[in-house]
Amino acid sequence: MDGARVAPLPVSLRVACAYRLDGVEDARETDTAAGGLGTHAFSFPDAADVLRGQLREVGVSEHEGTPVRVRILHLYLTQNTITKVPVAVYQLRIGDDTPVLLRAQPTSGNWAGTQNEAYRAYAAAMQEAMRQVVVQLNAGCGASPKA
Repeated sequence: MDGARVAPLPVSLRVACAYRLDGVEDARETDTAAGGLGTHAFSFPDAADVLRGQLREVGVSEHEGTPVRVRILHLYLTQNTITKVPVAVYQLRIGDDTPVLLRAQPTSGNWAGTQNEAYRAYAAAMQEAMRQVVVQLNAGCGASPKA
């Protein structure tokens, strides 16, 4: 898997206050099988690095702010005859709050089963999951700081 092909995020996606990345953990059972499309099978061993880069891109700092920890629980692509189903499931923990489960599953039509289609599907799932992360983080802006 080429992480650069799934990493770009909308420029407007930004956190509204200070958060510090406390860690990204790839908690999937295996990184050697991330599903596939048509005759294309994918592994995504650097998913945590890609997610870490996306978090920096939306404004999560390496040094200051409320700590944020993200665990990747699932990241795969499956299909049926007419539908692509990319899935990204993250567990987000902000400070000492109870972790929140975020799931993105933006289905789309399965046209030709190409590698480019697969990359667009993975990107869509990761972008939607990151949008949910940013919504959760921004909901905490203005609340009392968490340790």
